Amino acid sequence: MDPVQDRFETEQADIVEVIESRERRSEGLEENGLRWDKYNEDLACRVVKEFLKKHLPKEVKVVGPNVYIDGYPTEFDLLLVTEDAIPAAFTNAYRDRDVRFIIDVKSHGYTDLEFPSKLLSEFETLTERYKNLNCTYLTIRET
Repeated sequence: MDPVQDRFETEQADIVEVIESRERRSEGLEENGLRWDKYNEDLACRVVKEFLKKHLPKEVKVVGPNVYIDGYPTEFDLLLVTEDAIPAAFTNAYRDRDVRFIIDVKSHGYTDLEFPSKLLSEFETLTERYKNLNCTYLTIRET
């Protein structure tokens, strides 16, 4: 096997292993309306962020989870921003000129059949408004 491909597959397996070893299950809690979904999504974002840091050029950094583009009302999982980018005071909102990439992370695949078209529409709106921006969706594993 190609060494690069082998490292890629090993790292993917490592990401899944770290997430699965720390995820929480909602069995027995759902009847009270308690679920671990937000916790697990936060975990997935933080794990992806740590692994992603190793692959970025020095002039780019990854921020998040729960970050914003200043002036845009949507929360994002992760952003790739310029190395000197700082959020606006008292927020986790970055100037649009500093944002290079939006990464939407899901620990499990989507179940809402309308999700792909909604996400694509959101990404199109963003890239039309912010010409320097790219967007991607990352699913850790299918459910």
